[in-house]
Amino acid sequence: MIGYLGSIGKLRLYGICEGDGTRMQQNGARRALILSVLIVMMDASAGATSIVDISESNLEDVPDTPCEDLWCRSDKIKRSDAPNDAGLAVEAYGWWESYGRDSDSDGMDDRLEDIIRGVSESISPTAITGKDGRKTVAIIVDYAWHPGATDAESLKRVLIEHGWLEDGSWFFQMDILDSIVLDRVPVSSLPDILSLPGVILIEQQNVLEPYLATATYSSKVRSSPIYPDSFWSNGYMGDGVVIAILDTGVDNEHFGLDDFSDANTDNTNEPEDISDSKWIAGCDATSSQQTECSDGNFDPDDGDGHGTHVAGIALGTGDSEREHIGYSPGSYLVDVKVLNDIGTTNSAATLKGINWVANNADTDWGNNESSRGIDVMSMSFGSISNPGGDDQGDDGQNADARAVNQAVEAGIVAVAAIGNDGSNRVTSVGAADKAITVGAIDEDDSIERADDEIASYSNYGPRVSDDDGDSEDEHKPDVVAPGSGINSAEYAAPNPLPVGDESLADDGYTEKSGTSMACPAVAGMAALILSYDDTLTPEDVKNIIKITSEQRGSPSDPSNSDRWNNQYGYGIIDGEQVYNCLIGGECTQDGWEPPDIEGGTEWIHIESPIANNWVVQDRNYSFSGILNKSDIGTASIEDVEIKTSYSYKKEKPGGQIELIRKDTNWTSVSVDEEGRWSDIVSIPTIEVNGYFDSRISMSARATNESGRTSKVNTSSHSIGSIDLGVSSPEPGSTVSGLMEISGSYSTVDGGIVRWKIDDGEWVDGPSLSEVNKNRDEYTGEFQISIDTLNLEEGEHDLQVRLETGDGLFSEIDSRSVEVDNLPPRPNMIIMDGSVVTDYGIPLDEARVGSFLEVRGEVRNDGDVGATGVVVSLFEDGQRRYETTIPKISVSEKASFTLYWNPSVSGTKDLAIVVDPSDTIEELDESDNLASLNFEVRPLKQGVDIVLVEGGISTSPAIPNPGDQFTLVTMLRNDGNLDSSSIEATLHTKESGGWLPILSRSLFTIPAGQISMIEFPLSASAAGPMEYRITVSGPELVDEDWSSNEIEGAVVIDDSRVSSQLVSLSEDEEPLAVLAFRKTGLILTSEGTQIVMHKIEEDGTIVRCTTPLERFWSGSITATVDDSSIAHVVWTRRLVTGSGVLSETISYSTVDDQCTSAVPQDLMEPLPMNLGDYFGVDIDQKDDLVVIAGCLRDLTSGRAFDPLESIFTLHGKNPQSAGEWELVVNVIEDIDTMSEPEVEIEVEIGEELLHLLYTSSRNDTSSEDVLGLWYAHGILGEDSWTYKRAIAVGSSSPTMAVEEVNDEDRLAIGWIEGEGDSSILRVVIVDESFSTINGASYSVVARGANLASISERGGAFYIIHDSVSPLGPVASIGMIDPEEGWIGLENRISSGWIYGISDRSDGLSIPFMQRTMAGSWSLVEVVSNSNLDEGPSNIFERAKTSLGLDDTEFNILLAGLATVMLVILLSLLIGTMRQGLRNISDRRRSASVVIEADPEDALEIDEDAVEEVSPVRLTPPREIAVHEVPAPPAPVDPSDPFRTVTCESCKTRFDLLKKVRRTSCPACGSKVEDI
Repeated sequence: MIGYLGSIGKLRLYGICEGDGTRMQQNGARRALILSVLIVMMDASAGATSIVDISESNLEDVPDTPCEDLWCRSDKIKRSDAPNDAGLAVEAYGWWESYGRDSDSDGMDDRLEDIIRGVSESISPTAITGKDGRKTVAIIVDYAWHPGATDAESLKRVLIEHGWLEDGSWFFQMDILDSIVLDRVPVSSLPDILSLPGVILIEQQNVLEPYLATATYSSKVRSSPIYPDSFWSNGYMGDGVVIAILDTGVDNEHFGLDDFSDANTDNTNEPEDISDSKWIAGCDATSSQQTECSDGNFDPDDGDGHGTHVAGIALGTGDSEREHIGYSPGSYLVDVKVLNDIGTTNSAATLKGINWVANNADTDWGNNESSRGIDVMSMSFGSISNPGGDDQGDDGQNADARAVNQAVEAGIVAVAAIGNDGSNRVTSVGAADKAITVGAIDEDDSIERADDEIASYSNYGPRVSDDDGDSEDEHKPDVVAPGSGINSAEYAAPNPLPVGDESLADDGYTEKSGTSMACPAVAGMAALILSYDDTLTPEDVKNIIKITSEQRGSPSDPSNSDRWNNQYGYGIIDGEQVYNCLIGGECTQDGWEPPDIEGGTEWIHIESPIANNWVVQDRNYSFSGILNKSDIGTASIEDVEIKTSYSYKKEKPGGQIELIRKDTNWTSVSVDEEGRWSDIVSIPTIEVNGYFDSRISMSARATNESGRTSKVNTSSHSIGSIDLGVSSPEPGSTVSGLMEISGSYSTVDGGIVRWKIDDGEWVDGPSLSEVNKNRDEYTGEFQISIDTLNLEEGEHDLQVRLETGDGLFSEIDSRSVEVDNLPPRPNMIIMDGSVVTDYGIPLDEARVGSFLEVRGEVRNDGDVGATGVVVSLFEDGQRRYETTIPKISVSEKASFTLYWNPSVSGTKDLAIVVDPSDTIEELDESDNLASLNFEVRPLKQGVDIVLVEGGISTSPAIPNPGDQFTLVTMLRNDGNLDSSSIEATLHTKESGGWLPILSRSLFTIPAGQISMIEFPLSASAAGPMEYRITVSGPELVDEDWSSNEIEGAVVIDDSRVSSQLVSLSEDEEPLAVLAFRKTGLILTSEGTQIVMHKIEEDGTIVRCTTPLERFWSGSITATVDDSSIAHVVWTRRLVTGSGVLSETISYSTVDDQCTSAVPQDLMEPLPMNLGDYFGVDIDQKDDLVVIAGCLRDLTSGRAFDPLESIFTLHGKNPQSAGEWELVVNVIEDIDTMSEPEVEIEVEIGEELLHLLYTSSRNDTSSEDVLGLWYAHGILGEDSWTYKRAIAVGSSSPTMAVEEVNDEDRLAIGWIEGEGDSSILRVVIVDESFSTINGASYSVVARGANLASISERGGAFYIIHDSVSPLGPVASIGMIDPEEGWIGLENRISSGWIYGISDRSDGLSIPFMQRTMAGSWSLVEVVSNSNLDEGPSNIFERAKTSLGLDDTEFNILLAGLATVMLVILLSLLIGTMRQGLRNISDRRRSASVVIEADPEDALEIDEDAVEEVSPVRLTPPREIAVHEVPAPPAPVDPSDPFRTVTCESCKTRFDLLKKVRRTSCPACGSKVEDI
């Protein structure tokens, strides 16, 4: 989990801060001053320089796009971008980054790029002319995840848009690669395909072609006079090993390929007609018909001859003379046709074939025990050369190679031919890292190996590097084998005519040459190795073949290998050396150690368990035996190595049988003096459904001090189980009459089923005989009938178990059942937890005369529903109140409230009775009563007048400035005597102290009763009006004078309160109410949905059609900006593509028309079993949005003590999830003490970000308690250091920030305590949490649930709920952070508060309220002002757009005025200077011509210029005049004029020397640079 958090913390999204201490918003006045100075500097510079056209400026270059002009890869390649039906990637993420044929890393194969640009054309054999007029291509589309149905549909949609024809085209989804293979793809569609989500690479399919009797002797697998010791001579001929030939198909009716015994002489027999058939399965991957490559039952034919020839080399049994035998004649054949009959095929077919082979690596073909799955695959093909020059082949990251690697991972030895170009070229499957790539030698038709040389046609290495740092991958070929002039089985050429029978292969043989012939030789060698030890991995087999090969040629890469040669690889395969390696000879090379290889002398004997005996799942057995110490070589053996391997079979959906096998590692067991050894083996439990033929093999071996290993001795046993499961009746079900018990069982040796009820005796049930035995063990179903009429009504414990024939017992299957033999009836039960409350506040005691509620719940545990359920309250046996619940359905609960006004003190015995008159016939009448004791205090002796807390109200609820209003106070006499002559006096607080302003008298208040006193008042200016009310009287004798005075404040504001009923569905509960400029929005929860309701301008409330969220998980908050856009953030649950239930945080914006933006998931999905997000809050300022939240990490920290921290997210007007910056561990190691609903508050300040949060503290007591904390820090930074504990046991924190004198003022409120002791606290503090003007205020808020500060029109209001003497109410107060005062509180409505917005963009502060009757109402605190329609003039609009207040704007205006004055003075001085120069020039009687072009004219006074007539010279004749340079005229330096000539018309005229350009006075042409 720490890594998970680290990865989140390293996300670097778009930031808004630069460096430490960067302010989020500069001071407004400073901005205005700087702006003014800049304008002055700009104007001053403008007066000194020429004006430059902005189009001539050198703009900053736009960075190059990473995409090509014609295509671009999608940026949606993360796992979180995957569709829900996509799977987890089966390939390593990022493999495509070093794909060799994508040199520019843009996701498009270089060969396809050439085709797109028209440099080359498609080479696909299946190409047709597409809609774009180009030959279609065959491609492989690679994804960042495993593509699902959604990806396939998206891909097809793009293809069809470009004219792709689905009929007859390839479209195949790989299982072992994250790829889709397809052909006939229009070239025009490639860019659109690359832009699809998840597509990371488009490869061009390789076009494949096949690569073309002394060989077995020279390879030393068959005995010869020269090499007598071989696999065959020691009895190993590949028996039981399965070889898949991936080629042009195999004519397996050939007599060398049809059976092992060569007994069959009828080549018309099908494989199933032959008792020892070599062919066990087939697949035609070249066919678009899925049925021909599904369950292995299809037998493809060879229309080319290549595949039959290859199969004969690998596993053929030879002709009647026993010549031309293949390398591994004892092996089985799986025929996989991947090349068509013309020899060339797109790699789609090979990919499909390899995919099929990998999927069937462990398939039980059902023909016998030994031929299981596929062990080896031979691939004698590769890609043709790419048109247009040198082609070194592939780098091992092409789809063909990756598929081969996946097949090897599945346990298959992959052997591939290197190719026949005679060049440095390694392609297709031969380029795979994990393939054994084979070159060919010419063995000169002799057994002797001395004359063996590399064949001229054999390709050589190294392979193109994949830049992974492992040079071993590039060492291709791995080995070489005989490939020239190889005689092998000959196919039957197909009938070219449309009529007549197809010919069949018989006993014919033919000669072929090529690396295609060398490849199956090595495949056969691999099969021989596995026939000796089938536990070897493909990597073991490859290493053994390489290490034991006969080295040829000098090392080509000596720095990395002293053996590998670029032509011979590691050498010529050597069967003799391979065999010696297997039996314990030396075969260590290049640091590789051989694996444990089974074989040798039988030194070990197993005694227990007894051979072929059953063993039982989940039981322990002694695995023991003896070492035969009389055998030579065993004297030094002190330990025996043992291992176990268990397996079972399971039928796959296609009808094939899959074998699942699991092995343990070898472990050592000591041998005693007598040679005995023993260990305990636990038989595993097989926890899968539908398995059969489960077996366990227990193996033992020994190795002496010289390293010689014994033969592995194995004891094999069938695994059974002793198990019983009851399927009916289900736990907790109701039964009657005959109870039918049914279930299933499994046992190894018969037995009997027994049952019992409760603590009774075990009763025999059905016996299990041979009739119940199936193919493996005793399994079946059982049934028992029990008469429940003999049992009492009610709950009983039913137990069933199985006893086997040898006295073993299964686990007991136990369940409770309800015996119900009576007719269906309801059954009312009063739930535990009934309580006496004061409007929901639980009480332990109350005084006489209190108005109380008794609350509880009734549940119906019966068979049918009940209607008209009466619930009564009895006090000391006397009925005091009753209510009727209309209906309670089966298994449902219903709440009730009973009202009680105790009149007598003492300990009261309260009884709650359901159906007191017994009008409802129930199953059980004994559980209709619940009792509790409650203490009622007597009234005090005498008279005790109390000014009731929470009993103050005003009418109207919010007095307006200058208006009349009434202050109402509640008095109560808690004494037992009536009072008389009571006087209540109202004081208001003035600068000098409390000033009495009004008195009211009461004649009497009866004992235990309440009276109201009203004070008529006139409201002053807006703000708080503090008051004090005292009670006295000349004849008043009060027992307790401390309650005769009360202080408070009335808020005066130009607002009014309105409300209306709102209809919500039964399951809805308000979450937030948002106030737009003229409308609003109510967000509610309905199950896991977040529903929106629009508040129209006329007050109408309409439910929006589309929910904001369907999978809400509990936290939500919202705010409204100045543009009437709501910003909402919430937590939601989702199921990832891998099926993991997770949680994230989502953000969206919503307008007043219920239109929401696409939600942005801001956090990586967090699996729910690893933690959760909670307590989110949001704030918005200008275009900055900040979110804060809590993360609970269940994987870190101590047990039951998860690690919790606070993070922030921020962005400027974020339009996508990528535009947020995440900061983890803003506050580290908080502790919410497992509180389920913890709230957090975040506010954006001028320079700081402010937080309120809940965490434990222990500074106020010896134990940890929950406290409220304040913290602040710089936005974008983690690990904040300023943290301060401010309260204990608090809830509903709320905060607002206002800038005052260049620093933040914070108004903070919270509810402290709970129930009867709750109070509301509000403070105004600065950034150091120092109180401003002593502004700390608290009021009693009994039972308060919610408090919230809301801003409207620049004013701050605080609204909260509490329980008053009249029930739950909502109250309002005002806060002025700038002046430092707090005014609480006016009671404005009745009910509990839900969902107050922290900011209003209009005139209303709305919130939802739940009334005592259970209905919902929308309450609005509405300003009496007119809605501000915006600034009225240009100055107001400028001030608003710049975000300046009046002072700042005035500074800016002063700066601008200064600038204008400087500009005017500059113009005046310039004009005066120019006038003086003009006067001086006129005195010189200048003769100039005014330029006609205004754009080029100078600012010259026209009065100072005289026009003269131009002098035109006659142009000379070309034939008679020769140009002779004229001598330069003398120049007078003091003369301000000069003579110039127009190049167009040759007119000459005088002009001031300082003028550099003008217009000719004769023809108007421009004369420049003169």
